Amino acid sequence: AAAGFSAVVGTVYSTLLAFDTGPDVPYGSTVSVHGDLAESWDHSDDGLTWTFKLRKGVKWQNIAPVSGREFTSADVVCTIDRIQSLPGIQKNLTDVVKKVDAPDASTVVFNLSTPYAAFDTTMATYFMAILPCEGTRGEFDLAEQAIGTGPFILKEWKRKQERLYVKNPDYFVKGLPHVDQVR
Repeated sequence: AAAGFSAVVGTVYSTLLAFDTGPDVPYGSTVSVHGDLAESWDHSDDGLTWTFKLRKGVKWQNIAPVSGREFTSADVVCTIDRIQSLPGIQKNLTDVVKKVDAPDASTVVFNLSTPYAAFDTTMATYFMAILPCEGTRGEFDLAEQAIGTGPFILKEWKRKQERLYVKNPDYFVKGLPHVDQVR
């Protein structure tokens, strides 16, 4: 299941943060992250509060029932609430999260039970894909349909055979993706 899930994160789904990769990242260097759905983030001096400012204008893929609506902080809260209600590695990764708040549509505040210096890298793992509230509320089956904010839309899925992803025309990173489809 993890291999299947990882195939859609970064393809269909986005995370708050993403790992730095590519030819400019020296082999063996320390792990660093950059904003994906978050444009900036910071933590309190005591390490108990992490605040993420979200990119504005990011839209969910134009597939019902989400239908291209704008991504908001409520989606992050819905995702974390869902993660914390299910067993598995995702829950383990969020065990330090005592509370998550959305004070406005573009701000998410995580209150931790203990300081956790690697919380930013946790938010960059593919296990932390942000889902639309409609999916977390059961308005569509997350095991059968993928609706994300990523560069590709899952168009076809022949189980145990292949997936066809097509370019998301509304992807928030201008000029990407560079290809029209991935099979």
